[in-house]
Parts: sequence; structure tokens; C-alpha cells
Amino acid sequence: MTIPHKEAVCPLLDDIDEAAQLIGAVNTIVNQNGRLVGYNTDGIGLIRSLQADLDFECSPATRVVVFGAGGAARAAIVALAQQQVKQICIVNRTVARAQELVDLYRPHFPATDFSAAPFDEKLLISFFEKCELIINSTSIGLSGESFNVVAWPVLKKRCAIYDMVYSPNGTPLVRDAKAAGFRACYGLGMLAAQGEEAFRLWTGEYPDGVMRVALDSYLAAL
Repeated sequence: MTIPHKEAVCPLLDDIDEAAQLIGAVNTIVNQNGRLVGYNTDGIGLIRSLQADLDFECSPATRVVVFGAGGAARAAIVALAQQQVKQICIVNRTVARAQELVDLYRPHFPATDFSAAPFDEKLLISFFEKCELIINSTSIGLSGESFNVVAWPVLKKRCAIYDMVYSPNGTPLVRDAKAAGFRACYGLGMLAAQGEEAFRLWTGEYPDGVMRVALDSYLAAL
């Protein structure tokens, strides 16, 4: 299920999972004894991919910079805040949109310090110096565009970089991160993991790793 259907279907459901309500979109609908219940599996897909692809575990000490303020950002922010990370800085070209998310999520997740910032490397330095995780939820890189706002020299060496954009040839952000010596991956693992979680909700069975293997095989054959 894709945008705008993820949002448009919400009023038609009998119930919506709490995370999906906070994200404002569903990508999985389960018929529970005649009642249609909506879920959003993107967030748990991200958390599982962070663990599997980057060996990254969120903790109450984790500081995160999230680029973007759209639907993918919402899913990431809710999932991270549910892990009770210490800080999330939401970076967006239109700062007012990032601030809207700060105002939306702050009351729901008091353990997390939310802030909004523009796409400006100099203004982001203080966040880059302290963060352990950077997530790109924008479409930058999908067509090979460079991601020039990250101040690589000031990042902690243990900082991990996650690009939600998925491309058979990788993305400029991931290539730049690896060239600078950082752990980095693009969003194929998230795509597979969210699909596996949807399968679990539908069937009660979790196909651990099956979808990732299928995606890897498909991309290798291109």
C-alpha cells in the first residue's frame, strides 16, 4: 500500500494501531473477526534493519538526526521514540514542517528531546558532534544526487548512517559515509523487514530473512 492510500484508508478502518495513529498512515490491514485493523510496519522494519545491517541498538542515550519530515520520517521518529532514544533532531528544508512534528510528538514521548533544524551544515554542527545515528528519509540520492550537508569530520567514529533510499547501486550518502570510515547502509533491509512484519500480522508466522534473500536475489539478477 502506497501514499496517498496509506492515509486515505484510515477513516475506513474499525481500529488503528497506536504507532500507525501517530504516523498518520497504515500499510497493513488485518481482518480480525470481521473488524479491519490498520498497522504501519515501517518503523519496526527500520529498527530491525538497524540491528541486522548496522549492528546498531537504540538506547536511552542515543542521539539521532533525521533528515526529512514526510511519511517515512514520521515512521522513523515514532519507532525511535518508542525505543526512548535521548534526542531526535528533525532536519527539513521547510523548518516549520519539522517543528510541526516536534510539537506533535513531544507530548507523546516525554523521554525524548525533540528539536527542529534547517538543512544547514553550520547550524547542525552541534547535533552532528553528539549524534550516534543519522537517518535520511528524504528522496535525496534516489537519482544519484549528492548529500552535501553532513559534516563528516565532526561525527563520532561509532556514528551509523542509514539511508532509507534503496538502490541496486547504493546511494551517494552511503558511499560517502563508507569512504569517511562510517558504518552505513541503504534501505533494502527496512523494505524487507517491514514486509516480513506485515506477513507476520497476516499469518501469525514470521518469515525471518526470507524476503531479504528474495530481494537480494532479484537485485543480483538485474
